[in-house]
Parts: sequence; C-alpha cells; structure tokens
Amino acid sequence: MAAAALGQIWARKLLPASWLLCGPRRYASSNFKAADLQLEMTQEPHQKPDPSKPLVFGKIFTDHMLVVEWKEEKGWGQPRIQPFQNLMLHPACSGLHYSMQLFEGMK
Repeated sequence: MAAAALGQIWARKLLPASWLLCGPRRYASSNFKAADLQLEMTQEPHQKPDPSKPLVFGKIFTDHMLVVEWKEEKGWGQPRIQPFQNLMLHPACSGLHYSMQLFEGMK
C-alpha cells in the first residue's frame, strides 16, 4: 500500500497534468467496441501444433493478429483481426533503436 502511494506521488511530480487527467488523449477502454471489430479470416489456416510436444518461443504462431492504427490527430482507429502477416515499421521507429540499446546493454 505504501508503494502504491509513493508511486502516485512520483507520478504527480514527474508526469504532466495532461497525462493524469487524460486530456485530449484517447484510451482503448473509451474507444474500442465489439461492434466496430472487423474480421478477416485466413484462407490458409496452419496445422495446429501437437499438444503433447513443448511449444518453442518464436516458432509457432497464430493464424490471425489484431491490428489497430493510431494517429495523433484522431487517436485509435477501428480494430481489425486479420491473417498473420509481417509488420511495416519506419526505420526511425524508437522501438527498433531501444531494442539495439537493450541488446548492447546485455552484452
């Protein structure tokens, strides 16, 4: 309980008020509705893995994935479940740079 209170105090001191009050930001809970979900089923489902064999991370994937676009001026877009496919990332994506820093730090 004390840790939670300390976390709230730090949040108030470190985060701008707009983060605490949500301001113009939109969050998933205020935007996503089941009626808005678009569903596109795959035409080539993969064979399901043998349940008696262990799952290996990064080797077995689902047939579908959830995709939701986000734009600064509009917030979250309409959610879609679509066939599993590659993601397109901009080369300057901060996630790519962060992952390299993390890798270098683990050496």
